[in-house]
Amino acid sequence: MTTVNAYSMLINQLLKDDKSLHKNDTWLPINPNSKDLFTKFADGVLLCKLINLCEPDTIDDRCINMKWKKLTKKYKIIENLNIALTSCKTIGIKVPGNSYRTLIDGDNPS
Repeated sequence: MTTVNAYSMLINQLLKDDKSLHKNDTWLPINPNSKDLFTKFADGVLLCKLINLCEPDTIDDRCINMKWKKLTKKYKIIENLNIALTSCKTIGIKVPGNSYRTLIDGDNPS
């Protein structure tokens, strides 16, 4: 079992009861035998949901952008990632890098 398989299965289990994540298979389930983990995390929604598992009510679900039109998708994704980064810092999780760009580009700032 690879690390990607293990994380995919763990996230599926942790977030299985969140009905909003099961619409059209956009976020869940994550296929552990593919690169689903990376593509489904790209918009920041799953990251925000996992932060709320660590510290409930850190992010108001109404603030998470889960619907968008093609023209606003990029801005909504950036907003989700910024919400996640700010929330991590608020609850004491050390975040490498200072911006959404680190998450989007996959850069390692160290």
